[in-house]
Amino acid sequence: MQPLGIDHVGLTVHDLDTALEFYVGLLGLRVRDDRPEFPVAGAWLDAGGQQVHLIVADKEPGSATHFALRVGNLDAVIGELRGAGVDVSDAMAVAASRQAFTTDPFGNSIELHQRPLRARRPDVVRIPPAEREDAPPTDVQRELFTRLADDGALNVRMTVAQNPGVAQGFRALATELARTSRLSKRTRELVILRTAWRAQSVYEWSQHQLTAPDAGIDTEELRALARELELSSWNADDRVVLAAVDELCTLDCITDATWSELAARFDEPTLVEITFLVGMYRMLAGFLNSAGVALDEGLAGWPAQEPAAPLPA
Repeated sequence: MQPLGIDHVGLTVHDLDTALEFYVGLLGLRVRDDRPEFPVAGAWLDAGGQQVHLIVADKEPGSATHFALRVGNLDAVIGELRGAGVDVSDAMAVAASRQAFTTDPFGNSIELHQRPLRARRPDVVRIPPAEREDAPPTDVQRELFTRLADDGALNVRMTVAQNPGVAQGFRALATELARTSRLSKRTRELVILRTAWRAQSVYEWSQHQLTAPDAGIDTEELRALARELELSSWNADDRVVLAAVDELCTLDCITDATWSELAARFDEPTLVEITFLVGMYRMLAGFLNSAGVALDEGLAGWPAQEPAAPLPA
């Protein structure tokens, strides 16, 4: 078992109003609006990106107190713990999440928490692709617009072309990163595909899974790219690159341990490239997701998973 982090801490309180006066009024936590309907009263609070769950109970303080470990595959974790002789409850659904409970040897309650399988994305196109007749007025912009269309009127290109200046700058960055790449084709595509999954950008994923076979990435590896690292067997070189992507996407910084492993494999110019490559495709994924860019005709979506790929932390 390899937890993905602390998901939340749960605390027993006797009176919700008094608790909110303390945690919100004095400590400055914020009440979240995504708490499902439960048979017991309570509140979910945000503490700078971490959650504190208040649970109203008439029992002694601590009776509902617990902390929750975030896991990628709840069923696999339950099976692993039960195989080691640990008593674990059956999984249960809570809104879009799933959870199970166990205790440590001293009776302290521990929740195992799996986040939703898919982050919600717009189901409508928010920014439509530009049309050729919408070409902007200046010669430079018009030439860029025409070249984008002639390259293949992919939805992503023509949607970004709604702002020709941004399109020109982004195209220059993407072209330069590809032209001067020091990474192998396989490593480069592993970075891009992993970033796409971490950002849950189905458009970015679908475009690059087309080039995956030419980069030496097979169907099973594609499925593994859309799962947490601990659920698949990667060689050491691939694993450290994917770990770096995960850390940049979740922590906005590569940890010391992962950086040391990367630096043992890549020189400094290549380390610069890796970090910029992740950053560029995270930026693009944020645009694709937010603009609701539709898949181009003939593109597949996420790879079939059994169980389905969990949402990244």
